[in-house]
Amino acid sequence: MDRSNAATGATPPSTPATEHQRDERARSGGIQALFAGVLAVLLAIGWAANHFAALIPAIGDREHLGAATLNVIFVIYAVGLLPGLLIGGRASDALGRQPVAWAGSATALAGTVAMLLSQHSAVLLAGRVIVGVGVGLAISACTAWASDLKGPAGAAVAGAVLTAGFAIGPFASGLVASATGPGIQESFGIAAAIVVVVICGGGTRLTVKVLDFVGSVTEVAVKLAVLAAVTVAGAL
Repeated sequence: MDRSNAATGATPPSTPATEHQRDERARSGGIQALFAGVLAVLLAIGWAANHFAALIPAIGDREHLGAATLNVIFVIYAVGLLPGLLIGGRASDALGRQPVAWAGSATALAGTVAMLLSQHSAVLLAGRVIVGVGVGLAISACTAWASDLKGPAGAAVAGAVLTAGFAIGPFASGLVASATGPGIQESFGIAAAIVVVVICGGGTRLTVKVLDFVGSVTEVAVKLAVLAAVTVAGAL
C-alpha cells in the first residue's frame, strides 16, 4: 500500500493475478458444492432403491403375500433399472446431467410414495418398476456428472457413495422396524423424505448437511451394531 492509500485508508486496486486467484477459489468452491450435491443424490437414490429389502418379511406378513409373490416384487425392480441405465447415459449426454438426474430422482420418488400409500401387491409391483426406472436414470446421469466434475476419481467416489446408499437403506429400515414395529410406512416415508430434500437442495449447502446427517446416523448405527455383536458374543 502506498502512502496516499495509507493516508486515506483506501484499499489498493486488485491486480489481475489477485482477481484470477479469487475467481479460481470461487470456481473450486462451486465445483465442490455441486459435487457434494451429486453425491447426495446418489446416496438418497441408493437408499430409496434398496431399503425395501428389509421390509419384505413385514410386508409379507401384513399383506399375506407368499414367498413367490414377494420374490417377484423384489426382482421386478431390475425390469425398470436396466432400461433406466441404458437410457440415462445417452439422455444425459443429449439433455444435460442435471435434468436427467432430477427426472430420475423424481421418478424414484413417485414409486416410493405409491408404495408408501399402499402395500397392495399390484401397487408394490408397479412401484418397484417405477423406482427401478428412476434409479437407473439417476445413476447414469450422476455418475457421468461426477466424472465431468472430478474425472475418474469422481466417478469412483460416486460409485462408493451409491454403494453406501444401497447398504444404509436396508440397515436403516431394519433399525426403524426394530424401534417401531413393522416400520413399513415409516421406512417408505424416510426414503421419500430424503429424496425430496436432495431434489430441493441439490447442489447447495443443504445437500452437504444431508451428507453430514447421514454420516452421523451411519456412525451411530455402526456403533450400535458393534455393541450388539459384542453383547451377543459375550452371552455365547
